[in-house]
Amino acid sequence: MEGPPIMPRIDLSLRQLEAFTEIVGTGGFRTAASSLHISQPALSRTIHLAEEALGARLFDRGNQGAVLTAAGRQLLPIAQRILREFDTSRGELAEFLAGRTGRIGIAVLPSIGVSIMPKIIAGFLAEFPAVRITLQGLSAGPLQQAVIDGRVDYGFSVRPPAGLGLVFEPVLTDEFVFLCSKDDMLAQRTEVPWSVFSHCPFVATSQNSSIRTTTDAVFAQAEMAVEPLYECGNVSMTAAIVAAGLGVTAIPRLSLGLVDQTKLVTRKLVAQSVSRQLGIVSRPSSSLSNAAERLKSKLLSLSQGSTLPRAIRSKRLR
Repeated sequence: MEGPPIMPRIDLSLRQLEAFTEIVGTGGFRTAASSLHISQPALSRTIHLAEEALGARLFDRGNQGAVLTAAGRQLLPIAQRILREFDTSRGELAEFLAGRTGRIGIAVLPSIGVSIMPKIIAGFLAEFPAVRITLQGLSAGPLQQAVIDGRVDYGFSVRPPAGLGLVFEPVLTDEFVFLCSKDDMLAQRTEVPWSVFSHCPFVATSQNSSIRTTTDAVFAQAEMAVEPLYECGNVSMTAAIVAAGLGVTAIPRLSLGLVDQTKLVTRKLVAQSVSRQLGIVSRPSSSLSNAAERLKSKLLSLSQGSTLPRAIRSKRLR
């Protein structure tokens, strides 16, 4: 059984459609040629090629000028619609290329998602409301994999291992602080040495967290044998165990935004200053949209003049 006949393809260019509609709108070839800033022979040639592509005349030329044929009358609304849609699409593309529209995917550490990103995103969307932002809160390992796989445009996290081949642009330095229950005797001190963890019950975060990597490195460097009494899957759980008076811990200051501090006290850790560096994690030579580049620039600007954003610096440790 034979299928439906294959319709021949008609190759008309936007230039030809524009020339055709301009002749109709101005009433003649001479006026249209002047409006389009081309010679009349060039315009005639453009229409002739369009008529060859269609296999039909578009204009009857006579004493009354250019008069639409039946084929021309049929083409006119189609040509006008195509040109309108092209202008609309061209405008949408221009908005995207200017960074005023588009989608941005970012993966951040949960502490960054709570403490930094809400204000940054609110300010960005106030300026560019048509941009859509997808924000994922991930621990360091899954975040790095999301960047490698291209599931996000970039991440905001700790420095990735060199072997992953990712690019890291430093933004902030997040210092570690001591955390204990309000009822703990150590809460009476103004500062606490790192050596306290060698004889106090230590509540650790999970082994795959960037926090645990840092605390383990500190203990190893100081040759401290610290065996965690509890190991928790996230910072919120860690803080809850500490708040119950079951131990003490060290966490980055930005992570305080993830916990209920009602029953907790933070103190400065001394003997050595320990911090984690946070920054933008991206694929090498990755091409970002203008919107993604603009938001990235806002994040990188946080590094100017301080280790933490002003809103975080202004909070005094209790």
